[in-house]
Amino acid sequence: MKAGSTTIAALAAVVLSGLVYVNCPQIRSLCAEGMTLDLAVCAASKIPVACKTEARRKYKMCVKRTTCSL
Repeated sequence: MKAGSTTIAALAAVVLSGLVYVNCPQIRSLCAEGMTLDLAVCAASKIPVACKTEARRKYKMCVKRTTCSL
């Protein structure tokens, strides 16, 4: 899970620096993959509601960092 989040963060940094054309559907898809991994971890969590809320928050932040709309 951490590797996926790191990859997405690195991609977001490159996009924000203007080095790559922003393909919003692809970015949203990558962010959704990260959220899916987070939600899979939440299934085993002792606090699943808070965990799922955090996963959704991270997804929104991932998309916003790349200047794409939700």
